[in-house]
Amino acid sequence: EDVATSKTIDFGTTENDRQKLNEDGITLTNSGTIAYNANTAVQTVSGKSGITIINNALGRIANTVAGNDFAIKGQSQTNLTITNSGTIESLDKFAIEIKDSTGTVITNNAGGIITAGNETIFGTGASNTTITNSGKIYVTGTNRAINLSSSTGTTITNNAGGEIYKHSSVSNAKEIINIGAD
Repeated sequence: EDVATSKTIDFGTTENDRQKLNEDGITLTNSGTIAYNANTAVQTVSGKSGITIINNALGRIANTVAGNDFAIKGQSQTNLTITNSGTIESLDKFAIEIKDSTGTVITNNAGGIITAGNETIFGTGASNTTITNSGKIYVTGTNRAINLSSSTGTTITNNAGGEIYKHSSVSNAKEIINIGAD
């Protein structure tokens, strides 16, 4: 579904269509469920600026089929803001992908969960990214929870009570967080 103006999804509502945010400065506020069973549950059109995605407590944004990627794909954006108090998840890769974006702000509040099978937050080539975590950011597969390789100007703050980790079933030598290096 193309979303050209700000949109609110209420508690108890389920959207099974991709939410494609295609205008500058719009806000998607989710208190229900966005469960798209193909690639990319929420997508921002490349080259946009100032888009805000708010996932409230009990809200869920999910790509629920193995082999498909992206709960949120915010590629090539400027000043994308993602605030999570619910659950953002991808069974395969990339709960949040911000490749080649500038000025992205991701806030995971207490009680918020951001998880994926691999590369939970991924942003090769991103610049000036800020991640503030008070909830849980974790990966269930063999890759990293946060991978911002070839990125610059990254700030990650893990507040008291916040957790960034690999699920206990994962054992490999890859670091949990990768910033700047390939």
